[in-house]
Amino acid sequence: MVIAGFKIPKDTHIIINMWANDNDPNVWENPSEFRPERHLSEDHKTFIRAEQLIPFSLGKRSCPGEGLAVVEVFLYLSSLLQKYDIKANHKTDTSLEYLFQFTIAAKHDPYVTITKRRK
Repeated sequence: MVIAGFKIPKDTHIIINMWANDNDPNVWENPSEFRPERHLSEDHKTFIRAEQLIPFSLGKRSCPGEGLAVVEVFLYLSSLLQKYDIKANHKTDTSLEYLFQFTIAAKHDPYVTITKRRK
Protein backbone atom coordinates (compact mmCIF):
# COMPACT_ATOMS: atom_id res chain seq x y z
CA MET A 1 0.00 0.00 0.00
CA VAL A 2 1.20 3.54 -0.70
CA ILE A 3 0.09 6.40 1.58
CA ALA A 4 1.10 9.98 0.71
CA GLY A 5 3.92 8.64 -1.46
CA PHE A 6 5.29 6.27 1.22
CA LYS A 7 5.28 2.52 0.55
CA ILE A 8 3.92 0.63 3.57
CA PRO A 9 4.97 -3.05 3.49
CA LYS A 10 2.47 -5.77 4.36
CA ASP A 11 2.04 -6.51 8.12
CA THR A 12 3.60 -3.18 9.13
CA HIS A 13 2.39 -1.77 12.45
CA ILE A 14 1.47 1.91 12.21
CA ILE A 15 1.15 4.06 15.33
CA ILE A 16 -0.59 7.44 15.31
CA ASN A 17 1.57 10.34 16.48
CA MET A 18 -0.99 11.71 18.96
CA TRP A 19 1.37 14.43 20.21
CA ALA A 20 1.72 15.92 16.72
CA ASN A 21 -2.05 15.88 16.26
CA ASP A 22 -2.71 17.52 19.64
CA ASN A 23 -0.01 20.18 19.10
CA ASP A 24 -0.66 21.11 15.47
CA PRO A 25 -0.93 24.93 15.17
CA ASN A 26 -2.91 24.45 11.92
CA VAL A 27 -5.65 22.76 13.95
CA TRP A 28 -5.44 24.38 17.40
CA GLU A 29 -4.77 28.05 18.08
CA ASN A 30 -1.83 28.24 20.53
CA PRO A 31 -1.74 24.46 21.06
CA SER A 32 0.75 24.61 23.94
CA GLU A 33 -1.62 26.71 26.08
CA PHE A 34 -3.98 24.93 28.47
CA ARG A 35 -7.35 26.22 27.29
CA PRO A 36 -10.13 23.68 27.90
CA GLU A 37 -12.72 26.30 26.93
CA ARG A 38 -11.74 25.75 23.27
CA HIS A 39 -13.90 22.61 23.48
CA LEU A 40 -17.00 24.43 24.78
CA SER A 41 -19.86 26.15 23.00
CA GLU A 42 -20.03 29.95 23.03
CA ASP A 43 -22.29 29.91 26.12
CA HIS A 44 -19.79 27.51 27.83
CA LYS A 45 -22.53 24.99 28.62
CA THR A 46 -21.97 22.30 26.01
CA PHE A 47 -18.90 20.23 25.17
CA ILE A 48 -18.12 20.25 21.46
CA ARG A 49 -16.02 17.32 20.30
CA ALA A 50 -13.79 18.50 17.49
CA GLU A 51 -13.03 16.03 14.71
CA GLN A 52 -9.31 16.39 15.52
CA LEU A 53 -9.79 15.46 19.19
CA ILE A 54 -8.99 11.73 19.40
CA PRO A 55 -8.07 10.86 23.01
CA PHE A 56 -9.22 7.24 22.58
CA SER A 57 -7.72 6.79 19.08
CA LEU A 58 -9.69 5.90 15.94
CA GLY A 59 -10.81 3.00 13.85
CA LYS A 60 -11.22 -0.64 14.70
CA ARG A 61 -8.33 -0.49 17.18
CA SER A 62 -9.75 2.41 19.20
CA CYS A 63 -10.16 2.02 22.95
CA PRO A 64 -13.14 -0.26 23.71
CA GLY A 65 -13.46 1.31 27.18
CA GLU A 66 -14.20 4.86 25.96
CA GLY A 67 -17.86 4.80 26.99
CA LEU A 68 -17.08 3.37 30.42
CA ALA A 69 -14.21 5.84 30.94
CA VAL A 70 -16.35 8.88 30.13
CA VAL A 71 -19.10 7.79 32.53
CA GLU A 72 -16.69 6.84 35.33
CA VAL A 73 -14.68 10.07 35.14
CA PHE A 74 -17.89 12.09 35.28
CA LEU A 75 -19.18 10.18 38.32
CA TYR A 76 -15.82 10.30 40.11
CA LEU A 77 -15.25 14.02 39.53
CA SER A 78 -18.81 15.07 40.35
CA SER A 79 -18.67 13.00 43.56
CA LEU A 80 -15.44 14.74 44.63
CA LEU A 81 -16.78 18.20 43.83
CA GLN A 82 -19.97 17.54 45.82
CA LYS A 83 -18.08 16.50 48.94
CA TYR A 84 -14.92 18.61 49.02
CA ASP A 85 -13.69 22.15 48.57
CA ILE A 86 -10.49 21.67 46.56
CA LYS A 87 -7.83 24.36 46.53
CA ALA A 88 -4.30 24.45 45.13
CA ASN A 89 -1.43 24.28 47.57
CA HIS A 90 0.73 27.42 47.64
CA LYS A 91 3.69 25.26 46.50
CA THR A 92 1.97 24.30 43.24
CA ASP A 93 4.11 24.87 40.16
CA THR A 94 1.77 26.22 37.49
CA SER A 95 4.20 25.80 34.61
CA LEU A 96 3.62 22.80 32.38
CA GLU A 97 6.89 21.15 31.42
CA TYR A 98 6.99 17.83 29.68
CA LEU A 99 9.27 14.87 30.06
CA PHE A 100 9.31 13.24 26.60
CA GLN A 101 9.35 9.46 26.62
CA PHE A 102 7.23 6.85 24.89
CA THR A 103 4.31 8.69 26.48
CA ILE A 104 4.01 12.25 27.76
CA ALA A 105 3.86 12.70 31.53
CA ALA A 106 3.91 15.86 33.62
CA LYS A 107 7.46 16.62 34.75
CA HIS A 108 6.37 17.78 38.21
CA ASP A 109 3.52 16.30 40.18
CA PRO A 110 0.94 18.95 41.07
CA TYR A 111 0.22 19.40 44.76
CA VAL A 112 -3.47 19.62 45.57
CA THR A 113 -4.74 20.16 49.09
CA ILE A 114 -8.22 19.05 50.09
CA THR A 115 -8.94 21.61 52.76
CA LYS A 116 -12.23 20.62 54.38
CA ARG A 117 -15.13 18.26 53.96
CA ARG A 118 -18.49 19.83 53.10
CA LYS A 119 -21.44 19.28 55.44
